[in-house]
Amino acid sequence: YFEEMEKHALSVEDKMFTRGIFSGACDEVVEELLYNNPDVEAIVCANDHIAMTVYRVLRSHNLSPGVDVAVTGFDDDPGSLHATPPLTTVRITSYDLGYAAAHEP
Repeated sequence: YFEEMEKHALSVEDKMFTRGIFSGACDEVVEELLYNNPDVEAIVCANDHIAMTVYRVLRSHNLSPGVDVAVTGFDDDPGSLHATPPLTTVRITSYDLGYAAAHEP
């Protein structure tokens, strides 16, 4: 991420990141992210539960996920199949994730 941003001469600021719990109970964190980044174009989520929360919070601000703000998830949770619009997500098994973590230089 940082390398790509630098390659395109795009700035990276601390306000562009936030940390929360890995569940759908992170409305306040998403609200803070939107408050600190009113011109946000995309939100990348650590899992699909968070992405579904982002969908809900965006709608509460009269923003359309996938139209006004691109949203991606990670983990291909079966519940994300019912997202409207369809959620872009990454499928990775626990084994593959653990293998990659163990073999990172």
